[in-house]
Amino acid sequence: PALAKPGPQVAVLFFAGANGVHHSANGTIIGSRFAGASLSQIGRDIGLAVVASACMLVIAVGFAVAIGAASGIPISQAFLAYSPGGLTEMSLLTLALDQDVTYVSVMHILRITFIIAVAPMIFQMWLGRTSGK
Repeated sequence: PALAKPGPQVAVLFFAGANGVHHSANGTIIGSRFAGASLSQIGRDIGLAVVASACMLVIAVGFAVAIGAASGIPISQAFLAYSPGGLTEMSLLTLALDQDVTYVSVMHILRITFIIAVAPMIFQMWLGRTSGK
């Protein structure tokens, strides 16, 4: 909820053409959440983020190699389609590499839709098991 409060202001800045400003605003808001955190907490969080990112990248490379071998799609394109990251960023990288933007965009939309649809059910099942139900 706290991150959504500046949403309208950021949207106005974005559509007014101040594209970099909305990134700075979001970064400032997110960064302010670290106020009062100890260096050891921040270090632990950074370590966890590095491990999680490495795991996601290994999985993305695995899928890219498998999809590339099975379908003939270039591995770089398949990697961009399955790697963790935002639709906009991956689409821009796909354009820069002269790959099929439609394929990468559709895969990201399907991945995000799948996560939104399935994650609540998985968490509900997991919470049901851990709470002793």
